[in-house]
Amino acid sequence: MKAAKRFGLEGGEALIPGMKKMFDRASDLGVENIVVGMPHRGRLDVLGNVFRKPLAQIFIEFDYNAKPVDEIGLYTGTGDVKYHLGTSYDRPARGGSRIHLSLLANPSHLEAVDPVVLGKTRAKQYYTNDVDRTKNMAVVIHGDGSFAGQGVVYETLHLSALPNYTTGGTVVLYT
Repeated sequence: MKAAKRFGLEGGEALIPGMKKMFDRASDLGVENIVVGMPHRGRLDVLGNVFRKPLAQIFIEFDYNAKPVDEIGLYTGTGDVKYHLGTSYDRPARGGSRIHLSLLANPSHLEAVDPVVLGKTRAKQYYTNDVDRTKNMAVVIHGDGSFAGQGVVYETLHLSALPNYTTGGTVVLYT
């Protein structure tokens, strides 16, 4: 029997309704774009249940021998693995508005996505003239062991207050 890695949300299932509630509340407060970075644990659940990535697309990404599937716009052969891939989604929010969600692809070193999340959020703020930093929001999700006072998470936290780097705040969730 071949062993397989598991990246489920066992024990952290509250992340899904929590993220949905956070996105609804952010939309109520005028946020238009949310950029998210996260590790492998729970990623497939978040892709399917929060970002509404079609399940057929997720399943095809599991098959490394799959041929391109034009019907769903997926072209395989990127060389990346299924739990590194991201997506974007225009999510309906309460009151009839929509909020744009971006889940960034992440590398094997999970926390390396943090400065990318902040950089993309800052770029969205710059290009949408969001000088008050109220329409574009950053969210990073980690396992609780990833914040040890050193490395990328710690350095990103310290850089976040620089005048030309700040996003006005980042929501950090621990799973």
